[in-house]
Amino acid sequence: MLNEINISAAQFRKLVTLYSIGSTIIVVPAAITADAHQDAWIAALFGVALGIGLVLLFTSLGKMFPTLTLMEMNEKILGKLFGKIVSAVFVLSNLFISSQVLYYVGNFLTTQILPYTPLTAIHIAFMGMVIVGVRLGIEVIARSADILFPWFVGLFGLLILSMIPQIKIEHIQPVFEIHSKAFIRAVLTFLSMSSLTYTILLMIFPSHTPDTKKATQFFYIR
Repeated sequence: MLNEINISAAQFRKLVTLYSIGSTIIVVPAAITADAHQDAWIAALFGVALGIGLVLLFTSLGKMFPTLTLMEMNEKILGKLFGKIVSAVFVLSNLFISSQVLYYVGNFLTTQILPYTPLTAIHIAFMGMVIVGVRLGIEVIARSADILFPWFVGLFGLLILSMIPQIKIEHIQPVFEIHSKAFIRAVLTFLSMSSLTYTILLMIFPSHTPDTKKATQFFYIR
């Protein structure tokens, strides 16, 4: 029954895009700027380059085991016992990350949009949507992405356009003045928040994306 659940390559692209940006635009800029300062944009470029390498690893695993999810790959590669242990660690780590993202979303909304709304109420509302989505399945989540994606692109584009007048190129100077350890820490922070979390997408790629070739391309483009 699980293998009959499939999403199109276009839906996978939207899921990857929404997942990639998500809370990343809220957390990553401040996190890498704290270490790299005016060189944060360079750290981000290095992080993107390394992220492409990680995606290459993920897609290679998908080609090796085209019908398996990440959990099944773990058992196939590491053995039944150790594979289950790694899968359990994976599930727990994503549970912790999800709770962290829920906090970020609630904190952002209470700070910027709904200052008089209790934080707990926002957490309950968003957690309720997550529970409903998980209960209905990945196909329903993918169709929801079809509906929400144009709105996201429009609002995100509006955000970028509204910020252009505030850009001051001189703020990137001096270039490469940051200490190497701080720069490496910024790159690893970017990588951990933007690319390492893509492992969860191996739960649907490529086992539930029949058009694997296009899905692989969209994984890189994201």
